[in-house]
Amino acid sequence: MLAGCCLGLLTYKPHFGLLFPLVLIAGRRWTVFFTAAAVGSLLALASWLAFGTAAWAAFIHAIPRMSQEFLSEGNASFAKLQSLYGLVRMLGGSESLGWSLHLSLAAATAVALFVLWRSDVAFDLKAAALALGAVLATPYAFTYDLVILGVPVAFLLRTALASGLRSGELPALAVAAGLLFSFPFVLAPVGLPATVILAVLVARRCVGAARLRVSRAA
Repeated sequence: MLAGCCLGLLTYKPHFGLLFPLVLIAGRRWTVFFTAAAVGSLLALASWLAFGTAAWAAFIHAIPRMSQEFLSEGNASFAKLQSLYGLVRMLGGSESLGWSLHLSLAAATAVALFVLWRSDVAFDLKAAALALGAVLATPYAFTYDLVILGVPVAFLLRTALASGLRSGELPALAVAAGLLFSFPFVLAPVGLPATVILAVLVARRCVGAARLRVSRAA
């Protein structure tokens, strides 16, 4: 229930929560699922009671306009969008190409997370993968949003402290950190390769854990 309350409070950034219902269903974590839904609904109700219907109407009315300005026209610069969509548009790709590639990545991420959360892989790796998936799935991720990457790094390091570092992990983490810190000097979606590097590290540990279980069972 505590986890559900925390997730419900995070609904103020709904575009980062697209995959949470999916993994909660996959993991059969129904208490978390319904608690999060209840807390999110209560927050919406509280905002309606505090500010009235006009605030919600203005919010809904502004969504397509903001999408047009930031995702279609790139008024805030596509280089600031730390997503595959932002990278495609920064390189001159069309809006349709950007959406096609990004939605393909989001779908693949969703399938991988569903399979992972149905497995018996350690929870720390599942949590790290979900945090990374939350960043990869949304096209609307700015540099300041990448503080989220501290979550998968923390879970990954906790796993490493328990079972030992694997070859290449420290250099890979250093490269990911270097990419993130380079943004003030390199105006580009450097957060995307940093996220991909972390995703590869987590995926490698997940595959290794699955292979170990298979070998022990054999």
